Amino acid sequence: MSQLIADLYALPPARLAAQATAVKTDFKKFVTDNFTLTNDQKVYLNGLNGQVAQYFGDQCWFCFLYQLNITLVYPDSPSPAYAKYVESKSTAKLTTGLVGDPTATGELTFTMIYKLP
Repeated sequence: MSQLIADLYALPPARLAAQATAVKTDFKKFVTDNFTLTNDQKVYLNGLNGQVAQYFGDQCWFCFLYQLNITLVYPDSPSPAYAKYVESKSTAKLTTGLVGDPTATGELTFTMIYKLP
């Protein structure tokens, strides 16, 4: 994830904006296009609720536009008896006044969590 973020933020502004639009428009496709996923990961991603995928895409879009850090925490699964959940936590803030450009701070973290079903 860190390499993808570094590569994205090195893009010219117009290309970065295009990537931000792509992740907002179709989060699942963006992930599939930019990460090497196992079959199980593809099944999991495709099974994400549409509203959840849109929310994740919206959060990434904001971070891309303002070049905020995005982190993925993906611990090894404890055993096959556990169910996997994705949690997003954001500390992103936007500050603006009547004059001048907005200022964004914070970061977004996606964490894989394992719970008993």
